[in-house]
Parts: sequence; structure tokens; C-alpha cells
Amino acid sequence: MNNFVDHTDPTKSLGSMNIKAQYTKLTESEKLLVGAKLLGMDHLPCTFEQFLCDDYFLGSPQITNQGKSIFQIWKDCGKEIYPTPITTKTPYVSFGGCIGSGKSTMAKLMGLYTYHRLDCCVDCLRSLGLAGGVKLAFGFFHANEQTAHKDFVQYFRGIFDVSPYFKNLYHNPAIRFISSGPKAVGSVIGTQLIFSVLSEIGFWKPSDAMSKMSETLIRYQSRFIAKRFTFGSVVLDSSAKDADHSVADKFEEAVPEDELFLAKFSHWVARPELYNESEGLTFDFYRGDSVRSPHVIEEEEDRKELDKDRIISCPIQVKRNFMLDPVRSLQDLAGFPYSGKELFFNGSISHLVNCCTIPNLCDDIIKDIDFFDLSDSLYNRISHMLFRVPKGLTLFIHFDIGLVKDITGISICHYDGEVISKDKFDKTPYPKFRFPIILGLSRKDGQKTSLDHLFQLVQRLSLDYDIHVSADGFASAGLFQSCERAGIKYKVISVDKTTEPYFMFKNIVNSERATMVYNKTLLRECSELKIVSNGKDGSHIKIDHPEFSSSFEFDYSDRVGEKPGTKDIADAVVGSLWACYEKYSEYLEEGGGGVKKQLSAINSLYRSAREESGQAIQSMLESIF
Repeated sequence: MNNFVDHTDPTKSLGSMNIKAQYTKLTESEKLLVGAKLLGMDHLPCTFEQFLCDDYFLGSPQITNQGKSIFQIWKDCGKEIYPTPITTKTPYVSFGGCIGSGKSTMAKLMGLYTYHRLDCCVDCLRSLGLAGGVKLAFGFFHANEQTAHKDFVQYFRGIFDVSPYFKNLYHNPAIRFISSGPKAVGSVIGTQLIFSVLSEIGFWKPSDAMSKMSETLIRYQSRFIAKRFTFGSVVLDSSAKDADHSVADKFEEAVPEDELFLAKFSHWVARPELYNESEGLTFDFYRGDSVRSPHVIEEEEDRKELDKDRIISCPIQVKRNFMLDPVRSLQDLAGFPYSGKELFFNGSISHLVNCCTIPNLCDDIIKDIDFFDLSDSLYNRISHMLFRVPKGLTLFIHFDIGLVKDITGISICHYDGEVISKDKFDKTPYPKFRFPIILGLSRKDGQKTSLDHLFQLVQRLSLDYDIHVSADGFASAGLFQSCERAGIKYKVISVDKTTEPYFMFKNIVNSERATMVYNKTLLRECSELKIVSNGKDGSHIKIDHPEFSSSFEFDYSDRVGEKPGTKDIADAVVGSLWACYEKYSEYLEEGGGGVKKQLSAINSLYRSAREESGQAIQSMLESIF
């Protein structure tokens, strides 16, 4: 032991060394070499631009022609995604925007560059922290397997046959190229997906797209989270034609903001050389909103009601395109999504807004009714909205009941006369309808919706009006029992089992034969209603709301964060209208006498209500319906 008493500790001289300070003294080239060595590389990868332009890599005339066939915008994007040959700033990438910008080509180039980095590793599995024998793979997912194989796997094989570099790989890593459609899962089981592309995801079924996106992210993040700033990426390619498709938004929300690269360009940004003849001249275009359709903004148009953030400038040479087909031009050229294709009201509820002419003197949603306090009646909350409704009328009240989570939608509708079509060839009288009450009912925290308050409202209204109550089958049994005991007419009406009530509502709204209370929640709900299919074979069509709202004009205008989609008040409005319309149709079948009597009664009441005796009015109205 004495032999070691005076032995000098070989690490002692390093104790005070500042490694960071020593590292900063290295040149940038030396830092890259050190970094590459630490990553297990024996070759330093080239830069992304050199990879594209150098003849030895992809620059041959058959591929990129020294990079000339690659739009400059993608070379610039490559510098942002790959700031150095061994670092990736944003491992998650979302492509969108206009058509013809080269999004899918960029995804392929990113895959080839990832392969190049892995090929520079002496043992790529060891560099990735994987055990020997693990199957490493690139995954290419498209709307169908054949397209995925053709667009990606065959493309890669073609590059491997032409590029001098890919003919003489350094270490030729064992990487599988897997192509599949949205639902195929067997092909990726047992593999480690270091690079994935979800291509044209806007054309997939939403459920398939969500499932594959989630699976891909989980596979990458669970295995390569520590290596994501050097190796691998998850790339999503969506379409501007798919505004209602929330998968791209979900993808962008699911990953860290500072690790996500967004590339959504207009055609004139992606291909500026094609717009030289515009000479910098532009015109303004409005992207549309829930009330207004996309349109060219002319000089005389009043811009006060337009959302400034939805006004875009476009090169003057495409103005004709935007005037002739505004929606397609907005999507294909400007690269902005527009949701009117799948929306129930086709992207504009301007007619509905025109129908909402009754000032709302109540809350859009009553939120403070106490389950235990029946003295705080709903009738007292809305009675001042009923003073214009002649007593004795037949009213149809529909409840869309939500007990715990959803609000309860409440709507009252009555027949409001007839109108003759403006078409000189059509002399058919069409019914009009009036909605004096439209609202939602919530509850205090920890409470359920009070069915007793709902029946109390019905019972009070029945003192002045002939009441017909309807509701969906859900949670309505107790309410109907109370109606039955009180002798009040009731009926189960579901607006989800068939689309007929909603399409009838749309027809009446678009022809502006309804007079309604201005309820912002109703307007927001109607602006986002979608036509969807469900069931095992997708044969059942229904009108539904999005899972999350993207509205900014109405009741969510000041709300930040996640906003749920709903249709509780819309269902109530459609239900009350459908009940009234069914009764109207019954009397048409009987010769229409009842409807004409109702119209006469309304006119008489409006003209000389004070002159009529109470008994005479009551006798007249009892003969109606």
C-alpha cells in the first residue's frame, strides 16, 4: 500500500476544467466533428442543401438537376428544419396550403436525408439506443396502400438506382420501407418507426386518420424521444380542401409548439416566378366566416363588419379565378381551408341571421337556476318575452334535455301565417313560423338539470296557451308523466334518427320564412353543423356538431382555450319547428281550415285585441287545432 501513498490521482488535473469553456473554443467544423463522433458516426453528414444539389447525392439531372427542380421555398424550409448536418430543430412537420407546391416531394426528400444520417452511423441501432436485431423502419401511410407504395417506396427505389451516393452507401443500414393504408396495422407491428409520413390525410376517414396519427406519434415518441433532435421525423401532409377535418389541428396540438414546423403556403409564395406579370398589384379577398361566404372585396364594400384577420391579398392576375370560383381558388391557390363543403349550411348562415330579428331580452343560456328552489321559475325569467305572443295560441315547446354535462335546449314555436312564393309561376302558399323563445338551461355546479322546473314552465304556459310538449326519448319520461297527469299533450320527437326535421328547418330558414330570437349560441351551433355518416356501414346520415368549436363570431368570441362543439339549442329549435310543421301538415290534409282559422285569429288579435271580449276570443281559439 505504501507504494501508492504519493501516487498522483490522474483525474485530479481535470477537476477544475470547464468543459463548456473548452468546447466553445472549438471552431464550428470541429464542434460538428465532435458531435458526429459522439453520435456514433464515422462520416459527417452533408447539409440538407448540399444533399439536394450535389451531383453525388441527389443533384443529378434525373433527380433534382442540381437542385433546380426543387422550389426555393423548400430549400429555405430545409435550412430551418435541419440547421446543421447533425441536428433537427423540429422533428414534427405539418404540411398544408395550396396544391402544386411540392409538399409530398419535400416529405420524400426529408426521408432520404434521414436515411443519409443513419447511414453515417457505424451502427445505427446502437446510435439510436436500440438492441441488436431490432427492425428499423420508415412508414408511409396514404389513403390506400397502392398509392403509398407507388408515391414513396417505388420513388425511394428509383433514387437508389440513380444516385451515386445511394449506390455506394457507407454502412447500408437495414431499414424497411413500409407502405399501407389507414387501417393496416400488421405491417408495422414489431418494427421501430424512425420516420413516418401520413400523406393526404384530409382524404381519409376522420376516425382512421385520428387512429393512425395517434399510433404514429406514440410509436415515435415512446422509442426515439431522446434522439428526436438528430434522427427521425413525423410528417403530416393535409389538404386545404379539408377544413372540417380536425386531424391536422390535433396533430399540431399534440406536439410541443417549439418542435413543430408548419409549412402552409399560397401558390404565389411557393411559386413566385409564375406571378411576375402581376407586377406587385394585388386585390383583397375575404376568406369567409360563419355569416359571409368567401368573396372578392370590391372598393365600394363596407369593411366594418369584416374580420380583418380573414382578409388576404392576392396577385391581380388571379382575380378572375377568385371571382368565378371563390371557394376553389381560396383552397387551391391561396391555400386556406374552407369548410362549406361538408357543413350543413354550406359555410354561410346569412339567411339564419336575417331570420333572427326578435331582440333577445333573456340570457342565451340561463346558468343559475337552483335545482332545489322552485320559486325561481323559468316562466318568470322569460315572461317579458311573451307579451307579444297573443294568448290562446297553440305553442309547440321542445326540450333537448341535458341532465349533467350538456345544457338543455328550450324552444317555443308557433304558426305565423303563410306567404306566396315570389316566383310568378308558383302560387303555392308556404307556412311561416315564429320562435318567441329560444334559450339554453344550464345548472349550478354539482347539480343536475331540474325536470321539475321544466314542467313548471309547461304548466304555467298552459294557463294562457294551448301547449304541445315534445322532447327526445332521453331523460324525458319523468317530464312526460307530469304532462300526462296534467292533461297536457306531449310527444317523443328525435331530430337525430332522421335528417328530415333538420332539412325542413334549413329549407324554411334559407327561404327566410322564420322569425326568431337572436340567440348567439344558436347561431354558433348552426354555423358548425355537419352532415356526417355513422353506423357499421356508414349508411346512417345525421346532422352533428364538431367535437371542438372553431367559432369566433358568436358566443365563443371572447373565450380562449378548448371550446366544445354543441347543438343542444339547435336541436330544440328544430324539434319545436318539426312538431308545429307536423300539425300544420295534418290540417292541410283536412282541407286547411284549421290553419286559415289560426291566421285569421292572429290577425284579429293584432288588430283589435282590446275590442274583443275575453270570452269571444277564447271561443274562437278553441275551434283552432
